[in-house]
Amino acid sequence: VYYLLPLYRGRLFALACIPFVLLLARGADALIARVRVIAIPLALIVGAASAYALNDYFFRYSRYNASVDDYIPAIQAIETRAQAGDVILLNAYWQQGYFISHYRGAPLEFRDLSQQLHLDEAVARGRNIWAIVQNLGEHPAEIFLARNAFPIDEQDYGAMRVLSYRAGAAGRVETLSTPIRFDNGLALGGYRLNDAPIEAGTGAATIELEWQATRVIAADFTISVRLTDARGENILAQVDRQLQNESLPTSRWAINQPVRERQGLSVAEAVAPGEYALQIVLYNFQDRRVANILAPEELRGQSLELGRVAIIPRVKTK
Repeated sequence: VYYLLPLYRGRLFALACIPFVLLLARGADALIARVRVIAIPLALIVGAASAYALNDYFFRYSRYNASVDDYIPAIQAIETRAQAGDVILLNAYWQQGYFISHYRGAPLEFRDLSQQLHLDEAVARGRNIWAIVQNLGEHPAEIFLARNAFPIDEQDYGAMRVLSYRAGAAGRVETLSTPIRFDNGLALGGYRLNDAPIEAGTGAATIELEWQATRVIAADFTISVRLTDARGENILAQVDRQLQNESLPTSRWAINQPVRERQGLSVAEAVAPGEYALQIVLYNFQDRRVANILAPEELRGQSLELGRVAIIPRVKTK
C-alpha cells in the first residue's frame, strides 16, 4: 500500500515498518514450516530485495528531503556562531527534536516563533536570537523581532531560512546638538552604539538610529552599515538593508514622525582584534544613488562615521 500511496510523513512509515517486518517474518516462518523446500528461494528473494534497497539508499539516493538537505546545513551554520544562552525560535514543533539530534554546539534555549510570550522572553535580555522559518516567505514574528532586536543576518538553505538577531540595548548614547540632515529629506536626530567589546565570530555591532522625514520621500532608501579600519578606507564587514527592514519603507514615512531604526552587523572571526570605525551610507533602493550629508558643514560627504567599536578575539569553548 505504501508503494502505491506513499505516506506524507516518512517517519510514520518508519513506525509502521516495525510491525510490518515482524509480520513478514512470522508469515515467512509459517510458510517455511509448511513447505520447507521454499526456504532457500525465499531467503534469496529477501536477501536480493534488501541488497537492492540498501544499494539505492547508499549509492543512488537522490530524493530531495528538506529535513536532511536543508535543515542540517542550517543547524551547522548556527552551531559555528552560537553561544551558551542563545535562543532558537522555531516555526514547527517537530524541529526542536530534530535540532537537538544534529546540533553539537553551545547549550541553547528553544522557543515557539508563533507565541508572543516566547518572543517577549527571547528579546528580554542581551543574547543572540536565531529564527528558523520553513517554507514561508515571511513569518509575522519577523516584524516584531526587527523592531525589538537588532537584525544581523539572513541565510537561505533551500526550504529553510535562518534569521539571526541580537537582543539587548546599544548602550552608548551619542547626542547631537543639531540633527544630521541628508539631501534625500531624512534627518538623524540621535543614535546609540555598542558599549562593550565585540567578540569576532560570535558578536555583532549594534546601532539604534532615530530618524525623521523632513519632507515627503518618494523613494525607498537602503542603509549600508560598514565596519572599516580607523581611517575609514578599508571595509572589513558590511550589510545593506532597507530602512525599517522593509516593514515600513521610507516612502511611507510621515513628515516629522520619529522612526526608531535598529541595525546589526556581524563580525567575522577573521577580523583581527583592535579598534574599528562604524559607518553608515544611505542610498536609493532603485537607482543606487547615494544620499549626501548637507549639515552640519563639517560632516558633509556620503558616509557618516558613528563612532569606534572594539573587536576582541573569540573565546573558544571546549
